Amino acid sequence: MEALLTVKEAAEITRLKTKTLYAYAERRIIPHIKLGSRLFFTREKLEGWIESNSVPSIDARKVQK
Repeated sequence: MEALLTVKEAAEITRLKTKTLYAYAERRIIPHIKLGSRLFFTREKLEGWIESNSVPSIDARKVQK
């Protein structure tokens, strides 16, 4: 099993504030693990979440004017 990351460690990876991570977890926007009252994350799930939220750039050559 992959190591569990704290909220502070997850904030460093995602570049989000810890307050935002707590809010996202409460609203089930970000994948997380809750053990008792503590919140944890895995690097693999965070990286997948970041990747799934990336917006592709527009290839300027394909844009019709």
